[in-house]
Amino acid sequence: MKSKKTQESEQQERSYLELQSFELKRVKEAKGGVVFFDAVINGITIYGMKIVPKKDQSGDFVAWPSTKGTDGEYHSTAFAFLRPETEQSIMAAVQEKLDE
Repeated sequence: MKSKKTQESEQQERSYLELQSFELKRVKEAKGGVVFFDAVINGITIYGMKIVPKKDQSGDFVAWPSTKGTDGEYHSTAFAFLRPETEQSIMAAVQEKLDE
């Protein structure tokens, strides 16, 4: 387990995606509380994003699209670090679309 100081240092070194524009293209609820969506983020269309419940049941998170490799592990096909407030605004927009 990484120390809090190591985690903070790694977070400071990360480049976060700055959300300049965001548009939902498709939102579909699946089993197990997972919600799939496609989004246009800063002019780039990302297919197969997800909102997934955390394993410890402490909330949800935005998961980038991934594929299962021959090693049995899932590997991201697109990825960017999101600030917590950006992740929350994306989840709120997805929830709003589900509520329509």
